[in-house]
Amino acid sequence: MANIRDITRMACDAQRSLQQLATVERMARHGAPIHPIALRTARDTHRARLDICAEHFVQLGAANDPAPTPAPVLA
Repeated sequence: MANIRDITRMACDAQRSLQQLATVERMARHGAPIHPIALRTARDTHRARLDICAEHFVQLGAANDPAPTPAPVLA
């Protein structure tokens, strides 16, 4: 399993990249040339990275719990 610092770095990098893509998209609305398929592909890639990080964070459990507690069963 990955280290929490590595997961955090990956999540921060993906979020930073998404913010940069949003800036590029705003510039494209004002006339800057950008390929929409390339922009969508990059955005989907970084969102997938964030999803993977979220899955890893869920598997790590709470930092201050001595033992993992079972998830409640939803009816």
